[in-house]
Amino acid sequence: MTIENDELSIQTYQLPPDEGWEELSDVPPELLRAAEIYAGALQDGVDSPTPTFETIDEFYETYDAMSGQKNLVAKRGAAVVGVASYDFGRNVPFFDGVAVDSEERGSGVGAALLGKVLNEASEQGIPELHSRSQPSSTERNLAILQRSGVQFTVDSSGKYPLITVFPPKTDKS
Repeated sequence: MTIENDELSIQTYQLPPDEGWEELSDVPPELLRAAEIYAGALQDGVDSPTPTFETIDEFYETYDAMSGQKNLVAKRGAAVVGVASYDFGRNVPFFDGVAVDSEERGSGVGAALLGKVLNEASEQGIPELHSRSQPSSTERNLAILQRSGVQFTVDSSGKYPLITVFPPKTDKS
């Protein structure tokens, strides 16, 4: 499924089982770039460039971190500019997060990805999603939620803050 919005398109990718690709060249280029953006977002605040992957093992280290059953990949034209990962099939529906290319932050990419995830959760009647946040990115994650007008709670008692997001109610939820 593809959604288009002001030059921004969002494509849903169903990921294969773990170790589903044997070579780096087997990975769809959009997912490879999305993983680079995700890894770069995790490194924000660290003085290093956005990583690139030389081997399939390096890709899988990041893939494991964004290993929701589905990934939404946002593109502006041919350029991948963001990714959201989620898994509604777990015992507790989980939202693995949103990562946006540093050049695109503040342009609405994160909000568009978040909106797509929340709409899908609403359509499936899922009352809440859970997400663990890296302490270094919690403030940015909460700012995206606040700008989006989404209801959420934060439990900062653990090493990684737990964010619970409440999708808007629909006729189905």
